[in-house]
Amino acid sequence: ILYDAYLCKIFTYLCKVKIDGGNMKKIMNEKLAITASNPVRARFYEYPRFTYPWHFHSEYEIIYVEEGEGDCLVGDSIISYSKGDLILFGSELPHSMQTPPCQDELPELKVKGVNIQFEKDFMHYSISQYSQFIPIKNLLEDACRGIRFTVKRSKKILGLLKQIPSAKGAEQIILLLSLLQVMATDTNRKYLTTSHYTPSPSVMRNERMEKVIAYLNKHYTES
Repeated sequence: ILYDAYLCKIFTYLCKVKIDGGNMKKIMNEKLAITASNPVRARFYEYPRFTYPWHFHSEYEIIYVEEGEGDCLVGDSIISYSKGDLILFGSELPHSMQTPPCQDELPELKVKGVNIQFEKDFMHYSISQYSQFIPIKNLLEDACRGIRFTVKRSKKILGLLKQIPSAKGAEQIILLLSLLQVMATDTNRKYLTTSHYTPSPSVMRNERMEKVIAYLNKHYTES
């Protein structure tokens, strides 16, 4: 059943990418330069379009879309994103942000925002043991399904997002915890995958799955 759900979504999305002239590759297990001694990677981004393929990684990821719109393949679902969206991807949750091909014809359009990635065991002892961190603990557990927030009117969240990429040392950790706390108490959220979805690294790395994805990619995304 899990295989069938994945393959159905993959097939639908690859057909859409083919129609739109996109280029979809098989899923990639991304290895980020994040360690226990350097647990956070944060930066501003600005590109003509999103180009990163469908992938997953063990780290959590936050993407804020300041400018841009398109589709995102996440877990067993396809969702739309637009200006003002803040998306939280959980550990091992496959995803790919896609930009409409028509945007290539409009060079004034772009994707712009903030990207934050942090290790799976970020502040693990404190978050798992201290009652003060229960809201953040629940948020990170729920992130296995992916969560989208609409934050274009949240001055507090926007202020934190602007500070985190340029902050250093303990200040960056404190700002990230503050952001997670605000997100944890924000009720303006939407889960991205279906309620029965569970990330499964074994499925992602399964040889049969890789072969089917490669086959669909070859027949539905090549010119």
